[in-house]
Order: sequence, then C-alpha cells, then structure tokens
Amino acid sequence: MSSPIIDTLDRIPPFLCIALAKQLNDMSVDSIADMANCNRRTVSRLAGMVSWADVKLSVIIQVASACKVDLMNPEDTLARFRSLPPEKRWTRLSLPQYERVLDKFRELSESK
Repeated sequence: MSSPIIDTLDRIPPFLCIALAKQLNDMSVDSIADMANCNRRTVSRLAGMVSWADVKLSVIIQVASACKVDLMNPEDTLARFRSLPPEKRWTRLSLPQYERVLDKFRELSESK
C-alpha cells in the first residue's frame, strides 16, 4: 500500500524525472549523478524505476534537485516539457524509455 506522499511524488516517477532532465536541461546520467552527489549506477537504476517507493528520501531530494524537477508541483516541469518543439521532446531517450514516458503521460492525461 502506498502512502499519499509517494502518490504525490510518483506523478513524476524516477524514470520520468531522469528523462525530463535529459530533455529539458540537456543532462547526461553522469552530470545528474555529479550534481546529485551520488554514483552513476544509482541514477541508471532510477532511470528504470516506476516509483519512488523504494528510494531513500535523501536520494529522492538530491536527484530531483539535480534534475531541476519539482516533484511536489510537477505541473510547471511538465508545462516546460510540453513547450519544447515536438521534434526535440524525445531525442535523447531509448525506445524503452520513450514507451514508458508515453505510458505515463497517457496515464496523467486520463486522470485529469
């Protein structure tokens, strides 16, 4: 059973947080890891996770801050993403990442 805080954070799950940092801020996994003061493997693992539920709070805060994503107010970040020209939105994602992001955006748009 998830908590209300995890439900709030999961509006932008780890994989989407990393994907948005790559697209909006032109960041690599290495640059995110450096800014978050954690190792590359941690960021790579987060890029494949669909929930923050099993992530330490300190890591959540560090990674979200490094990615310049406000997990408590995702609307601003998502609006910045939507303002990108369509051809620039997905250029740095692998196909599995792209499919997960599309699924999450569909889920978010259906919940409104």
